[in-house]
Amino acid sequence: MNVFFLKTDINGLLAETFRALEPQAKQKNIRYELTLPEVQLKACVDREALRKLFHASISDNIQSAKARVDVKLLPVETDDTLFTVEFSNDGQQSVPTAYARTPASNERNEQETIASSIFLVIDESPAAPLQKKHKQTRETTKAPVKPVLLLLEENKETVAYLNKALKQDYDMLRASTATEAMQFLAQENVQLVLAAAGLPTADGLSLCKHIKSNRLYSHIPVVLLTDPACPEAKVQGLMYGADAYTEKPLSMALLMLQMANLLRSRQLVSAYVTDALRMDAVTEKAKTQDHFMASLQTLIEEHISEIDLTVDMLAKLTNMSRPTLYRKVKQYTESTPNELIHMAKLKRAAELLTSKKYNITQIAAMVGYTAQSNFSRDFQKCFGTAPRVYGLQIGKQSGVA
Repeated sequence: MNVFFLKTDINGLLAETFRALEPQAKQKNIRYELTLPEVQLKACVDREALRKLFHASISDNIQSAKARVDVKLLPVETDDTLFTVEFSNDGQQSVPTAYARTPASNERNEQETIASSIFLVIDESPAAPLQKKHKQTRETTKAPVKPVLLLLEENKETVAYLNKALKQDYDMLRASTATEAMQFLAQENVQLVLAAAGLPTADGLSLCKHIKSNRLYSHIPVVLLTDPACPEAKVQGLMYGADAYTEKPLSMALLMLQMANLLRSRQLVSAYVTDALRMDAVTEKAKTQDHFMASLQTLIEEHISEIDLTVDMLAKLTNMSRPTLYRKVKQYTESTPNELIHMAKLKRAAELLTSKKYNITQIAAMVGYTAQSNFSRDFQKCFGTAPRVYGLQIGKQSGVA
C-alpha cells in the first residue's frame, strides 16, 4: 500500500469531514459541535488515511450518541510535536475506532460522557509514520489543598480548642515540645507556625528564633500565643522576628484573620518572585533564540549557492541531528528548516533581480537551482509573480522614483 505524506491544513481537513457527516447528525436530531483553534495547524500526514480516521471516529460517535457529539482540535504550542483531536458523546458505550482520553460526567443529566482523543505526531519528514496513543482515564475532582499549620502548645485544652476551630481550613501538625516542632519543620512542608510563648517545654520563643535564623525556614510566618501577664515575651518574640502575636484567652476571629493575612502576604511575595524569574527566563530564551537563528541564517547565506544545501547538510553544519534541528527551529519560529532554506534562496534571488546585473538563468544558479523552471515556479509561489515580471516591476518603480 502506498502512503503519501503531504503538508496538510488539519483545521480544514477536520472541518471538511465534520460538515460531510452533518446530515447523519441531523437525522438523529442531536447537538453537533466542532471547536477549532484560532491558529491554523499544518502537519505532514497521509491525508486520505487521516480523513478516513476522522470520518470513522466522528461517524461512530454519532452512532453512539444520545443527544450530543463534540469534536475538538486542541491548540498546540510552537515546540509541540503532537496534536490532539478529541471526540466525545453522551452515549453509554465507548467507540471502537476512537481512543479514550478524558471522560467527564454530565452533572445535569447524570449521563456519562464518552470522550476520546487521537494523538498525531507533527513532523516534516515523510519517513515519520503517524503515531497513535490511547489511554482510558476517568476525571476525578480533587479536594483543595489546605495549608499545613504547625501548632506548638502543651496545654491539652488549648490544643483541643484550636484543633476544632482550625482543622477545616488547615492540615494540623501538633507538637508539645520545641524539639518535636523542629523535627516537623525538617520533615513536613510547614506553611504557618502557631506557638505558645514562655512555657517550660513548649518554648515558642526558641522555636521562633530557630525558624527566623535558618534560611530554609525564615519565610514561614510565626504567630505567638502570649500571656498578658508576660509582656516581655511579646517584645522578645518580635525581636526574634515573629510576624504577629495574640494574647490568651484567644480571640479566634482575630487569630484566624491574622493567619489568613500572613498566608496571603506570603503568596503575593511568592507570586512576584515567580513572575520575576519567569520574565528572566523569557528574556534569556529570547537572547538564545536571537543567537541561534542569526547563526543559522548566516550558515544558510554562506552556502546559498550550493545545490546540496538541504536540511541534512544544515544539520551537519550545526552539529545537530536532523530531528534536533527541526525541533529547535520549530521552537523559535513557525517555519521548518526546509522552509527557511527556500525563503533565504528566494529572498536572495529577489535582491539579485533588483540589482539588474544578472539574467534569470544566472540568478537561479547563484541561489542553488539546477533547473530554471523549478526556480521560476518557486519564485512565483513566494512572490505571486514570475521572476521576469518581478524584475520589470522593480525597474518601473525605480524609474518612477
